[in-house]
Formats: sequence, C-alpha cells, structure tokens
Amino acid sequence: MTGLAEPASVATPVVGESRPLLDDDGLLRFRNRWVAVPDAQLAVVALLLDRDGCTVPDDELSAAYAPHTPEAGPRAYMGAMHRLARRVKGCGLELRRVRGRGYLLAAPPTENVQDCAGIPSDMARSTVTSLTRI
Repeated sequence: MTGLAEPASVATPVVGESRPLLDDDGLLRFRNRWVAVPDAQLAVVALLLDRDGCTVPDDELSAAYAPHTPEAGPRAYMGAMHRLARRVKGCGLELRRVRGRGYLLAAPPTENVQDCAGIPSDMARSTVTSLTRI
C-alpha cells in the first residue's frame, strides 16, 4: 500500500458510466446523460444492448421492430433506425450502419478524459505540443 488515495472518480464509478443502460422507464442512460426511447423502439434498443458492441443483423432488428408498428415494411424499419440513430446521439452513443449486415450501437471514445494528474487529456496534449515548439 502506497498511502496515496485514489481520486474519487476512479474509486466510485457512476452507474451506467461505462456501459449504456436501458432502464424500466424506457430511458437510455450513458455517461450521465439520458434520452427517452419510444415504445416502438424499446425492443430494438434492448437487442442492440444485449449484443454489446456487436453487429445485429437487419432481419433480427426488423423482427423486433415489426410487432410495435402498423407499417412494418422495410422503409418503415429503415426510417425508424434513422430516427433512432439521431436520438441516441443525445446521450453520446452512435448507431452505426454496417452495410449489408445490420447495425452496431457503439460509444465513441471520450475526448476529454483526465489523466492521472487530473489534467484533461486535450489540455495536456496542447501543453505538450506548445512545449515542444519552444
């Protein structure tokens, strides 16, 4: 034991901080942000979360979406996925199209992660860059 305490942000992670979570109220939570998911898309989001970063085939996603909408054709499915992609951006996630296969729900890397000294990484990079120019 070194006698040094770890920063509180490392010692006690916030629930839903590292992985997206769909709660019982239909809220998709991620990195202290949330968006409401419409009832028709809850099964689709749950399926994407269950696969945890893997591509989910179109036929499985459209089958999950079809029972919840009267217009269950391919155009309705594609429109719903496009709307869902815009919606999940609100909590910091990306719904990526894998052409010819399906969709992937992913979290982009954080840009403003703090290093061990508590300095935001983008600030540390600019400081290092400015010091190397001297």
